[in-house]
Amino acid sequence: GFFAFSATIPIIAIVYLTYWTYMKNVEGAAAQAELARRHVEELNLHIAEQERIGRVLRETEERFRNAFDYAAIGMALVSPQGAWLRVNRSLCELVGYSEQELLESNFQAFTHVDDLGNDLANLYRLMQGETPTCQVEKRYVHRQGQIVWALNSVSLVRDLDNNPAHFIFQIQDITERKRAEAALQSLSLVDELTGLYNRRGFLAVTEQHLAAIRRSERVPVILYADLDGLKVINDSLGHREGDRALVKAAEIFKEV
Repeated sequence: GFFAFSATIPIIAIVYLTYWTYMKNVEGAAAQAELARRHVEELNLHIAEQERIGRVLRETEERFRNAFDYAAIGMALVSPQGAWLRVNRSLCELVGYSEQELLESNFQAFTHVDDLGNDLANLYRLMQGETPTCQVEKRYVHRQGQIVWALNSVSLVRDLDNNPAHFIFQIQDITERKRAEAALQSLSLVDELTGLYNRRGFLAVTEQHLAAIRRSERVPVILYADLDGLKVINDSLGHREGDRALVKAAEIFKEV
């Protein structure tokens, strides 16, 4: 019996070790299956989150595109070199060119020559980080040749490496406002009836003329004219005729 028991011990040990190894493998496989399940769940959550982020980005891009394309003011994306990258319909209407024509050119080509230097200086300051945004009143040249005054607001977008990527132009047509300002300025300096300078306009223009006379070393001459008999015209023919006499006298002064 002892020898039989001794002979069975190795068999029992082998069976036990085999069973123990099998159970460890089963536990390891179960652990790996659980780990794989968790990994799949995390991957699914990650995919769902990426899809959500992608959907939000698409919705945000769509809102930006609609706000950009249908804005009441001109909007454009402009490269650091000045080329139009994207323009909306309001900008096309403002300058009278089609979208394709603008995209084949740059903003310098449509800027009034007297404003171009100031524009380029402002953009340079933006790229150097001296200012976050800039706003300036400037002139664009319409396709038909007329001047279009605009309030130009510009900001700079940088890439992940902090390099200038593109400018955002917001261009508001202020031509009517500038015309109104010019009319008010004219009314403040010029007599509405005769078209001659009033006291304020006379003093302003006189300073300019005197400065030019000093530079050219010329001798100034002042002519003072008084209108006789105007009261008689007003009293006998009425103030309408008196006004006509003033206008006629002003025309004679201008001619001579």
